[in-house]
Amino acid sequence: MAANGQTLVARISRWDTLVTNLEPDLPDLPHLAADVAELKGILRGSRDFEHHQAELRSQAQGNTATRKDLVVRGDRLRRRIGAGLHCKYGFGSETLLKFGFRPRRPSADASGGLSPIERGSRAGRGSRPPPAARRAR
Repeated sequence: MAANGQTLVARISRWDTLVTNLEPDLPDLPHLAADVAELKGILRGSRDFEHHQAELRSQAQGNTATRKDLVVRGDRLRRRIGAGLHCKYGFGSETLLKFGFRPRRPSADASGGLSPIERGSRAGRGSRPPPAARRAR
């Protein structure tokens, strides 16, 4: 049964099968000899391109690995430089935008910018007694 795949590999494989199996019978089919010879040349050229493509694929994989290494090194240096800029200008400085770093914004929690100690001292002023006083009741 004849294969009908349309991929390049399937088509080239069919050419190879045809040439390989037809060569022993060529003396009986002299009118096909020129076409078989041309197909044999095309098959050889196709294999050469396949090998060349495999070499290029290998080079591309090597290039990708090198590029990933460069990106890791670049990210590491950017973080180090960013730490220096944060040290110089502060974490919330708008100047960081100029260098491509986002300044930290103050948190928008309910404390209104109070420290944990200040929040604790203000908690006692409310209508609720502290937990120890509630247990004593």
